[in-house]
Amino acid sequence: MLFAVDIWIILLFLWVQQNHAGEEPAYVLAPGTPQRMILSLLLINCTVIALIAGGFYRRARCAEEASRTPIYRGDDLSMRVAGFLSDTAPKYGTAATPRDALDLMGLSYERGNIEQLRVVFENRTGAAIETDDAYTLEQKIGRQWHTVEELAGYAPHWDKLTIPPGVSEKLTLSAFGRYPTLERGYYRVVKPVTAGGRTVCLAGEFLLP
Repeated sequence: MLFAVDIWIILLFLWVQQNHAGEEPAYVLAPGTPQRMILSLLLINCTVIALIAGGFYRRARCAEEASRTPIYRGDDLSMRVAGFLSDTAPKYGTAATPRDALDLMGLSYERGNIEQLRVVFENRTGAAIETDDAYTLEQKIGRQWHTVEELAGYAPHWDKLTIPPGVSEKLTLSAFGRYPTLERGYYRVVKPVTAGGRTVCLAGEFLLP
């Protein structure tokens, strides 16, 4: 497709001129063709290649297959993301702290280095729910959700979590050291919860600007 577009653009700005004395036709730039058209051609190619490469890069950091997790939409139980904590390095690091040392401490100046996710549950089941803070993180690419891959060697440790009846206060889900620096985009926290003898998956979406 890109090659066809290139040929079409080039033909717009080339002119076939017949030389005299039966010589072969020569393909030269038409008189008065501005140089910016050539630059435009290069810009179009670079832009398309960058978009294609960016798409491959985003998918490489996520699971290949789209998420098939059914999300529970009932009125008796729901979850939303109230906020997240990132960029803690300015609080603990100084200008004299080497970047490598910050990396070893798990700190980063990148906004996408998520350390905590704060969620709010609305539990209308009439009883407290005893669970843990296990969850998965998914990124929206196009119209589909893809699971964000964890860092190699990450060992999860889930703590107990109680979801009281009614609207809970902000509860914290740890993400420290679990994921690479996240790029801008839409994400959702997907959490399985067992309530009343059934297990459902709740989801809360958020935007990482």
